[in-house]
Amino acid sequence: MAAQTEEINKAVRGAAQGRRQMLTLRNGDDTLHVACVPLFPSFESRTGSVLLMLARQTGTQNLNVTFFARSHGLTPAEEAVLKALCDGLDVHEIALSHGVSEYTIRTQVRSLRDKTGINSMRLLVQRVAALPPVVPMSLTNYT
Repeated sequence: MAAQTEEINKAVRGAAQGRRQMLTLRNGDDTLHVACVPLFPSFESRTGSVLLMLARQTGTQNLNVTFFARSHGLTPAEEAVLKALCDGLDVHEIALSHGVSEYTIRTQVRSLRDKTGINSMRLLVQRVAALPPVVPMSLTNYT
């Protein structure tokens, strides 16, 4: 959204000039906290390096599950099951929400284990939760 883009631009420009900035971006019920931290500020010019740190999001609010799924060759159905597991749903709840049998979900869970090489679903969910947040953002000229 234009207002959020301007807010990010302003914070990045400020951080590039040596001032730390903290943002809270909102879209409906979703929020994203962003810290803009100056790195090697350039006091002689208006440009400097800036580190953007995004607050951790839940499993399916960011793209890390999608990237994890693609890097392990998961099908869209397996990715949907992984997202549901990361959201804390059990096999029965996933089957109900996807309109399939529990057997189908259990088969997809077995496939998740085989493709990722992680035999424990708890460890798989922990691995995904430990990934850095990846959220969509349109980049524009920040100078």
